[in-house]
Amino acid sequence: MRIALVGADLPTKQLAPYADGDWTIWACSMRHLTGKPDGSIAPDIPRWDAWFELHLPMGLHVPSKTAPPDYVAWLRTQPAVYVRDAAENFSGAIHYPEIALKALFGPYFFTSSIACMMALAIIHKPVEIGVWGVSMASADYRVQVPGFHYFTQRATEQGIKITVPSGSTLLDTPKDDW
Repeated sequence: MRIALVGADLPTKQLAPYADGDWTIWACSMRHLTGKPDGSIAPDIPRWDAWFELHLPMGLHVPSKTAPPDYVAWLRTQPAVYVRDAAENFSGAIHYPEIALKALFGPYFFTSSIACMMALAIIHKPVEIGVWGVSMASADYRVQVPGFHYFTQRATEQGIKITVPSGSTLLDTPKDDW
């Protein structure tokens, strides 16, 4: 089994192995969604096997700017959506096992949706985890990098291959500026 983690960053999200059935596609981010002529919304990626909406610890029933009504309505139609709130009761809701994963890996490195997705991917023991559509190069995402690096290291220690697109800086080692 191979697991592709797909964020919404252009252009590498389009390079994920959507057509390869050996890959399970896990996607996240409302930024994937685009409006259609009929007024509905749909992701701009060709396929996904599970969606992750982990930004909303209070659940999808609490209005917020990260959960506008059309996005929440779309999520509720999906067959597999990982959420943090165990009280979510739509048919596709899957409770993200945050407590169990933090007990296993420690609580310090769950710094982004991608880090959380990596932790879950590791316990599935795939031969490979690929990451597309993710860039943590800007200062805005600096706090997320340690989590990504931590779970990359934990996966590598278990013999899981980590793949990122050519030119990605995700696997760059930190600079010695201290």
